[in-house]
Amino acid sequence: MFGRPDNQSKPTARLTVEQRRTARTSPPKTEPRAYSRWPREYVGPGTFLKRSLSWFAIHEDDKQRRKDAGEAGCKCELHVKTMDEWGPDVCAANIETIVGWLRESAAERKLPFVHAAAVLLVKTAIHRSRKTLE
Repeated sequence: MFGRPDNQSKPTARLTVEQRRTARTSPPKTEPRAYSRWPREYVGPGTFLKRSLSWFAIHEDDKQRRKDAGEAGCKCELHVKTMDEWGPDVCAANIETIVGWLRESAAERKLPFVHAAAVLLVKTAIHRSRKTLE
């Protein structure tokens, strides 16, 4: 009752397997993909670092609280512009300075800071920036 259906023969089963094998192989792609993950024009390491940290966004209420308390604004955009102007080579030479900026920003927001993770984020941003130059 729960076994193989009587109406399916072995040749039909083989045909089904053969059809599956040929269906798995797709024809070679001749057209370039229309979607690209990163833009082709140059994007600086500061922009890539900002994108990497964007999931850890500062909420609007935090910005408003800082404004109400009379605290100085965030220097993040200034650091992004500086890193983009420096380019990947100068950023690679100044990794500890950039990590220091991240450490200060984390301390201001009372967030945990892991030095190795920050270095990895900066190196990844530099690598991605170099790829846009190729």
